[in-house]
Amino acid sequence: MVISCCAVGCANRQGKANISFYRIPFDGERRQRWVAAISRKDWQPSKYSRICSEHFLQGQKSDDPLSPDYVPSVFAHTKSPAKRRALGSLGKYEVREAMKKKKRQASSKHEAARALLNLSAEINVLREVEEEIVEEASISETSGKCDAMCQTNLTSDYIESLEFECHGFLDNLLPGDLILADRGFRIQEQVGLYCARVETPAFTRGKKQLGAVELEDSRKLAAVRIHVERVIGQARSKYRMLHGPVPISLLIKSSEEEEFTSLDKIVRVACALTNLCPSVVPID
Repeated sequence: MVISCCAVGCANRQGKANISFYRIPFDGERRQRWVAAISRKDWQPSKYSRICSEHFLQGQKSDDPLSPDYVPSVFAHTKSPAKRRALGSLGKYEVREAMKKKKRQASSKHEAARALLNLSAEINVLREVEEEIVEEASISETSGKCDAMCQTNLTSDYIESLEFECHGFLDNLLPGDLILADRGFRIQEQVGLYCARVETPAFTRGKKQLGAVELEDSRKLAAVRIHVERVIGQARSKYRMLHGPVPISLLIKSSEEEEFTSLDKIVRVACALTNLCPSVVPID
């Protein structure tokens, strides 16, 4: 049986491109509204009756009772004022839906941010506990190895000055960590206090060109560092608050009990959300 549109004056049949057909609803109230909209004299739809998508403002029916396309409204017998009212209703509906979508997205972002902040606090606690356990369990085993790695002739005053220069950053280092830095960052001594290493691109230092080994090492470092720079750029491009300038209020802790400033928290959340994005490194 060939499916055709039941609307008066519509010749659309099954098989026509970009045309969909919908069954007349069985729900009593909605069914009556569809029959009234189709407006055929002394006609009641059968189980085979269909209406095509051209009789809906957006080209398809909607199951949202607030949508103008909940009932078909585009017919040859529809008068101009009624058409204008229908288009006006569609415009208002689209604005409402856009606002609802925006609110849902904002709510999702706020919930994700709160969850990440809570997760960050939990991770910090677990990390402190883990560090204490590892330190107590392996201090005798690793003390000799760390002493050999960290032998230095620096005075205690000089060591304190080095630690002050990198305050906060050094606390995140673990023995054996490798830091990639640019030529201008001379932090080898500060990082060495924590038994970590710093790798920087090789200097020519008066030589005409780098040696083959230095050139290959610098190339490998550059290939890794470019991904780090891309991730940082991705975070800054996604979140305008990281562009600057930054209000001074974000750099001040709200209380002495606070461990981080508001800006620290913002950067942490922005970076965490960036880490949830697809990787900048192509994965085959």
